[in-house]
Amino acid sequence: MGAIESALDKALASAHNGDYEGALGYLETISDQPDLPSRYFLLKGRLIQSSDGLKYSLEDSRNALTTALQLAPDDAEVHSELGFFYSRVIPDKVRACEHFRRAVERLRFLYAEAVAGLIETVSESPDDSLSLILEEMQLLRKRIEDDLK
Repeated sequence: MGAIESALDKALASAHNGDYEGALGYLETISDQPDLPSRYFLLKGRLIQSSDGLKYSLEDSRNALTTALQLAPDDAEVHSELGFFYSRVIPDKVRACEHFRRAVERLRFLYAEAVAGLIETVSESPDDSLSLILEEMQLLRKRIEDDLK
């Protein structure tokens, strides 16, 4: 495991324990590394919002999230995080909706790809294909119903 992945893992562990400043400290140890992944900037943006606000500002969070988006413009998770940033942190409903829509569009595409892959895979054993597809559809309906409650 490289230095970047190690620092990201340590930062995530610290964040899960509620130590957001410590998590940001792990990110600072690799901030000068070239070619940091979008995951670094996404995590940094999230951590800044949860930190005590003494070292970083909300503008720093926005900059980190914007960099994550530049590095991964099709990443649904980045769009979703920016949607929450603009809906909850710095109210801008237009931007929030734009990012949430992009996240949903990307997730729809990924879901369609996964379903197509599932159908293709199970069609090799026709006895199981219909039952597996119906089972997946029931799970999806349940998740949607649960989300609407």
